[in-house]
Amino acid sequence: MKKILCAIMAAIMLMLTSAALVSCGDDDGIEIPEDMQLVRESKEDGYIFFGPEGWTVANQGDIAATFVTTFNKTSITFVKAAPPAQINTDGLPETGEDGKKIDYNKVRFDNYMNETAKGFAYELTPELLSGSKTNFGANGAEATLAYEYTYSYTAEGETVSCWQILLTRGTGAEEDFFIFTYTSFGKASDDTSAYSIYLPKAKLAAKNFKFTEKSASLPSTEPDYPKDNDGYLLVSDESICGFKLYIPESFTVVDNSGLVSAKITDKANFNVFKATDTNIGALDYMLRRRESAMASADKDSFKDIEILIAQQINDEHNDYFEQIKWDERCTIRPVYDPELKFGNAVAGQIVAYKYSYSHGGNEYVCYMIYGVSPGVIFRDGYIFTYTATKDEFDAHWAEIETVLEKIEFN
Repeated sequence: MKKILCAIMAAIMLMLTSAALVSCGDDDGIEIPEDMQLVRESKEDGYIFFGPEGWTVANQGDIAATFVTTFNKTSITFVKAAPPAQINTDGLPETGEDGKKIDYNKVRFDNYMNETAKGFAYELTPELLSGSKTNFGANGAEATLAYEYTYSYTAEGETVSCWQILLTRGTGAEEDFFIFTYTSFGKASDDTSAYSIYLPKAKLAAKNFKFTEKSASLPSTEPDYPKDNDGYLLVSDESICGFKLYIPESFTVVDNSGLVSAKITDKANFNVFKATDTNIGALDYMLRRRESAMASADKDSFKDIEILIAQQINDEHNDYFEQIKWDERCTIRPVYDPELKFGNAVAGQIVAYKYSYSHGGNEYVCYMIYGVSPGVIFRDGYIFTYTATKDEFDAHWAEIETVLEKIEFN
């Protein structure tokens, strides 16, 4: 039941984060509807998800996602989730007090929405969510069941509205459950809000969605990745993501498109990707990333530990540091670390910080490092994030340091 919250939070993070996560899809043989583009084709789950043409594709793990730009985080996400509990209708009335037939599928989905909304970080409007039966998908490839919900909440002073569809494919033991979420700014009732302006594009995405036959012959083994002299695996395609990433054989690749992520254990993972369209300095970028993390973590559990920077940035931004010093959201002055390295990123222009937070009963430690690729004219910024529970963080640190040393940017 927590999966629906993951989908909602994914939409929030797409709006709040400053980075564009680029993912490529194979559209060979797929007919792209007018004004649309391929976001994801899942042969395993059997679907094709199209998004508005020109939007940024931002798939992360099992979440298919697309948003307008890095300055307008209006987004659409699609994710498979654990299905809501079935309702045993034996002995239950067929009609309500008003004499109308009771739709127990609607009751099932309403219960799911309202139960999971209790754990959401923000108060939803309306407080009690009630869905309406709708259609989802292209003709001949529609969802079996689909119920839509519209609600709003206030996050960091911004009004955010969502149009969300809970849908199923198949019945009984063959039932799959999915969540489609459109998120934008402003009130849904305001015809001039960003939500209302982009809603037709979200509806077009829902209308053009296609269920396909699931693949029965998916690869069961990892690709045959090249190894370096130390036995580390080259798991990234630098033509797509802009860098070479080497990881230990014991790590598991989760995604190796524009965003490259790997799982170390169930309690530790990392990812690396290119930051685009930031148009701000490294320290401003990292502060914004920190604010995004605060928004998703428990409000009172976020703790600053340390911020590390390279000498060049330290010398050039003394006034900025004084501002940070008096900012109650960021009370620790950055410290120069001469040993700070991020592959072949430009020396002296590397920023990193380490923080901890509590969430879901666990204490997590996160290490984030920002660097700039080498180059004479064009340079790109890249983000590496390592997250683990407090008891596992140090156990994998030596391997993480090696991964950071080996990375090569274009």
